[in-house]
Amino acid sequence: MTVTLGHYHGDDYVSAKEDFATCSGLIPSHRLFTNEELAEIKSCVEFTLDNDEALTFESEKKLNELADKLNESLPE
Repeated sequence: MTVTLGHYHGDDYVSAKEDFATCSGLIPSHRLFTNEELAEIKSCVEFTLDNDEALTFESEKKLNELADKLNESLPE
């Protein structure tokens, strides 16, 4: 399927690997988030970091790490 979509050509090797992982069943598609879902999660994480004064140091550290990971995963 991904070969006919052209993901194995040009500079889109990352998409080809992602397509292969889901189409082959290595990663079930129901375990993946869309970019829109990731953006919503990022928004919730940032809101919590900005507004929850009861966060422990450890929780704040984990949320900051998650925010960084989400930033790396989302397109510009």
